[in-house]
Amino acid sequence: PNLRFKRGEEGSPKQVGEHIIRRRMTSIGRFSMKSETTSNPSIPTFFLALANNNNNSSSSNKSKNSSGGITASEFESLWIQRDMHNRHPRFHSRVSKEDDRFFEQPHHPPSSSAVETNDVEFAAKTMKTKQSKNTEEKEILEVKAEIHNHAIETSHPSRIYREELRKRIEDFLTKPLDIMDKLWEVEISTGPLGSSGAIGHAKVNQIRHPKKQHQQGDDDKEEPTESILLFRAHHALADGVSLAASFLDLTDEAEEMRQDIENEIQKRKKKRKEANKELTMLQRWLKLLRKIIWFYLGSIRAILYQVYITLATSTKIGGGGEPFEHVRKMYEEEEKKEGKKASSVIGKRSLSWCDAATLEEVKLIAKAIGKNITLNDVFVSCASSAIARQLAEHRQLFTTRTDGPLSHKHHPYVNVAIPVHLNGGFLLPGKSVGNNIGAMVARIPGEINNYDDNDTTDSSVDTAVQRLKTVHMSIQKIKNTPAPLISYVMAKFCSDFLPESVTKYIFQNANANAAFVLTNSRGSPKKLHIRGQPVESATAFFPLPPGVPVGIVVGSYAGVVSISVTAEKWAIPDADKFLGWILEEYGRLRDEAVMIERKGKGKEIFKSSE
Repeated sequence: PNLRFKRGEEGSPKQVGEHIIRRRMTSIGRFSMKSETTSNPSIPTFFLALANNNNNSSSSNKSKNSSGGITASEFESLWIQRDMHNRHPRFHSRVSKEDDRFFEQPHHPPSSSAVETNDVEFAAKTMKTKQSKNTEEKEILEVKAEIHNHAIETSHPSRIYREELRKRIEDFLTKPLDIMDKLWEVEISTGPLGSSGAIGHAKVNQIRHPKKQHQQGDDDKEEPTESILLFRAHHALADGVSLAASFLDLTDEAEEMRQDIENEIQKRKKKRKEANKELTMLQRWLKLLRKIIWFYLGSIRAILYQVYITLATSTKIGGGGEPFEHVRKMYEEEEKKEGKKASSVIGKRSLSWCDAATLEEVKLIAKAIGKNITLNDVFVSCASSAIARQLAEHRQLFTTRTDGPLSHKHHPYVNVAIPVHLNGGFLLPGKSVGNNIGAMVARIPGEINNYDDNDTTDSSVDTAVQRLKTVHMSIQKIKNTPAPLISYVMAKFCSDFLPESVTKYIFQNANANAAFVLTNSRGSPKKLHIRGQPVESATAFFPLPPGVPVGIVVGSYAGVVSISVTAEKWAIPDADKFLGWILEEYGRLRDEAVMIERKGKGKEIFKSSE
């Protein structure tokens, strides 16, 4: 039932001899289609920024085009060379018009001319078995990849620094994708290094002025360039973490990374096997029983906690609701009074991104403050402080205009939704892209003091470290339950058995009135290359789910932690300022962690700051 074939016929839109292979879509993929709305399409977006410093690149590594970047045709060739069609055949699918529970993959018999010319139209080989009376006939079919329908070469977004790229990202996040035609696309452009804002100033300066002596003839070298690969794909194809991981297969180091993952898996298997050898049969049964009890009691705890934080923020029983909902209503009321359309703000996105710190520094801060504190905890805490400052700014703005609910409403606590990749953020060897994502929601400090001497709330967190420790304890409560797995199973159930309207209602309420969602995307610990060109920056943007106004992605790549903010324009009018507040809170954490370390050990651990 999960694999079906249709043969093309003469006179039909399909070519003669073409086969359409149908594969059943994952339940989570269908859930993303049923739960998205017109203003909140489920389309993860990210870009890779490549640098081509002609001063340092050998001629063998340069692209053939004069600008030194990568072109759409070169991307097509690279796709085939890296065997992407075999590793991830779902990229060559589309949603069936006849039955949206299925993907369709066009296949047709091999073409000798295509093989001779390395035609990129033909890709992965699939075996189709046809039963006859006493024999089994095998026919090799090839996927019709049609990469040129996905890869588009565009002008470089360099006219207004960051703004033009920001607008393109916003369009990618908000404009619908015809999933019955294609599930993903990439825009490729090349221009002067540093002109788009995809690569930060610090990195650009390092590329332009490498730490080596000036050599004779350097002044005659060409100006360095950058190439941007801006991707977007519908969630029906795969979750954002899987998508980012799959595109690492395009890099020159792909085989090495796959081997590293395989070695780590074997290492963990060996360690687990050795540990199990030391257990008696009774101890193994007791270990299994503990897991069953944990899952049973943890499930009950997770469900009760979800109910609690949902009711605690429900306006129907006196809760504060989603903190930004009052802001939205205020904007709508003001626009009606002024005769404007609500669409002038509603539905638009506010975006920002930057490199925040080195990964080593963030880990040192977390270690200095608490043994089990994670990178995720650090930036959830920083984001919660920024959310509090944004709410305070809205309140101050609207207090001068009206005596509405914002003039007195505080939110000492807010809810945060945290997506969790069930495979640990990696694509396992031999596995293709898919949807393996769950989520959990935690109640964390919001407008509690926030270092404001005029704050009159009953509770307070006097320091950034206190806020972080409180955030950590809140997240730890739900992290010790199977909440992500439960949410994954519930999404599958909704997708398979419930009507679309019911699924949307459940999805919008499952976030428990979360003020923001924050996800952590782990990239390669070392710098990667595509066709010899270094990937200097890799930044993802979260597609806002219905009902959640702010999405934050914390990514790590080549030892650097980056942050991106995607928000409703009415909730976060200035994403650059909001991101600055996150960095300010991180700076406070860093300073307080240094003081803790000094008091505890009498020395400074963050030598890089001197």
